[in-house]
Amino acid sequence: MSESAPKVFISYRREDTAGHAGRLYDTMAARFGQPNVFVDVDLAPGIDFVQRISEAVGECRVLLVIIGPRWASLTDDEGAIRIADPDDFVRLEVETALRRAEVTVIPVLVAGAQMPDPDDLPEGVRPLTRRNALELSDMRWRYDVGRLNTRLDELLADTTAVHDVPVAEPAAEPAARFASTARLFAEGMAVAGAAALVARLLAEPIDPAEEASAAGQIAAAILRRTVTWAVLGAALAAWLSFTRGEVRLLATRILLGLAVGALAGALGGAIVALPQYLPDSELSRESIRTISIGAFAVSGALIGGLIGSLWTPRSIATGVLAGLVGGALVRLLWNAVGFSTDAAIEDALGIGIQCLLIVGLVLAALQALSAQPRSTPRPAH
Repeated sequence: MSESAPKVFISYRREDTAGHAGRLYDTMAARFGQPNVFVDVDLAPGIDFVQRISEAVGECRVLLVIIGPRWASLTDDEGAIRIADPDDFVRLEVETALRRAEVTVIPVLVAGAQMPDPDDLPEGVRPLTRRNALELSDMRWRYDVGRLNTRLDELLADTTAVHDVPVAEPAAEPAARFASTARLFAEGMAVAGAAALVARLLAEPIDPAEEASAAGQIAAAILRRTVTWAVLGAALAAWLSFTRGEVRLLATRILLGLAVGALAGALGGAIVALPQYLPDSELSRESIRTISIGAFAVSGALIGGLIGSLWTPRSIATGVLAGLVGGALVRLLWNAVGFSTDAAIEDALGIGIQCLLIVGLVLAALQALSAQPRSTPRPAH
C-alpha cells in the first residue's frame, strides 16, 4: 500500500447522497488532508474501470459507504435495480473492499436511512449488512462526524493522515453536541411558542361565548382550537424541513403540518367543548380544567407524532408517546399554577407557553432516542 495513496475512500450514489458525501468529504479533507481522502473515481476514456476501482479501493485503509434511503433501490434508465448490475460502480467499490482484509468497510447511514436487507443485495455485497453502521444525522452532524473521526483516528493511527494533520481534542465533541442540541431545542421551542401565541391571537375573534346556540358555541370553540394548532403544526413542519435541509419538500410538509395540527386542535377542542357547552351542562370550572388535561394530551400526541415523522431517525411512536405525556403533564401543572387567562393576550401567552413546553419535551424524548447507537447489524438470512 503506497504511503501517498488516499487512506479514506468515500463511496456514494450521486442521485441519492451527493450532498452528504460532499459535506463529509470537506470535513474529512480538512482533518486528514485532501490527498488522504478520495471521493470519486474519475475515469478517462478507454480506462478499464474495474481495474481502476480495484486499484483505488485496494490502496485505501477505510471505505466509507454512504447509504441513503434509496441506496439499494435506485434503478437505471431501463428500470433495473442498479445494485444488481455486476458493473455498477458502487457495487464494485463495496465488493472490492469487502474482499480485502486490510480495508475496513464502514456503512454510514444518512437522511434517516436504514441498513438494507441482505436479501435485497447481491451475494458479494451482503457481508456489508454485518458491519456495524454509523448514522450521520443532519440534526447532530458535528457530533456524529466527531464519532466517525475518532474511529478513523484509530484506523489511521500509523499513517501520515493522522500525524501530519493536527487532531482536535476529543473533549470538544461532547461540547459540540451539547451546543448543537441546545440550539435545536431553543429553535424548536421558540417556533412552537411564537406560532401558538400568534395563532391564538388571530383566532380570538372566534368567540364561543358570543354564539347563541349550544351547537354554535361548540363549533366556535372547536374552530378556534383547530386554527391555533393547525398554525402550530405548519410552523413546526416548516422549521424541521429547513433544519434538515429539505426545502424542496417545504410545501408538502406545511400541508402535512396543517392537516395534523388541525386534527389535533379539533379533537382537543371537541373534548373540552362538548361537555362544556352541551345543553343542561352543569360542569364546574374545576371539572372543565380537569377535562382540559385530556384535551392537551390528545393534541400533544398528534403534534408529537408529526415531529417524530419528520425526525431523523423517524420515530412516530416515540413522538406520540412523548406528546401525550407532555401534553397531560404540562396542562396538569398549568392548572395547578392557576395562570390568569381573562384577557386575550394572557390566554394567547398561556397557550404559547404550554405548546412551547410540550414541544420541548417531545424534542427531548426524540433526541434521547437519537443518541442511542443504531449500529447493531441485522443477521444475514
